[in-house]
Amino acid sequence: MSSLVPSPRVQRKRAERRERIVEAAFQAIAEDGPADFSLNKLARDLDYTPGALYWYFPSKEALVVEVQCVAFSELTTIINRERAAWEQQPALATQDLPCRRLHSLLALARFYLDLGRTEPRYFRLIAFSIDPRVWLDDDSAERLAPVLAEVFLAVAAPFIAAQEDGVLSPGDGAGRAVQYWTALQGLLQTGKLARIAPELFDVPRLGADSARALLLGWGADPDALERARALLD
Repeated sequence: MSSLVPSPRVQRKRAERRERIVEAAFQAIAEDGPADFSLNKLARDLDYTPGALYWYFPSKEALVVEVQCVAFSELTTIINRERAAWEQQPALATQDLPCRRLHSLLALARFYLDLGRTEPRYFRLIAFSIDPRVWLDDDSAERLAPVLAEVFLAVAAPFIAAQEDGVLSPGDGAGRAVQYWTALQGLLQTGKLARIAPELFDVPRLGADSARALLLGWGADPDALERARALLD
């Protein structure tokens, strides 16, 4: 009697096709934005029939959440890598602990404000994820939740370190990370208005000012914050 388990070769081929579909979907979102993403167009780009995509993903939502899981996992790795680079800069070696901790938090803000330029794929995916037209069923949302939590834990890490070292007042590090991100994301959403009134919608300046204001509100020493800003610049 023949086995119902596919051979290793067949499993490998299926995994390769699945990976190709996810990468193509990721690229389509990055290039076209959330509004224009569709399974029919993706199938044409891959020279597949729409039905072939459903062999690997039972719905558009299932494919979307797979793309999000891959992207946010990769983004977590990037954030942790960049944070290590910020904190190991030679210029910080002679600075006191408050300056070093606050420098890491300001660098985090600048990283996110620059994400559209340095990592446009991930920036577009974030926009896609928070688009109110994108709806995920309960199963998809449940699968995405721990991956998304990993991103915010990476963002929260420098806040928690600063709080533990007394550089910021005691508080909810994860909650502060969300507030920080929300403030910066809100400003980025207004970036298109810079074409109309660049002096009013100067996102890099407003983002830096917002980051400093939040950190001061959370107990950062103004002098240490200014030294951290000067090092960053």
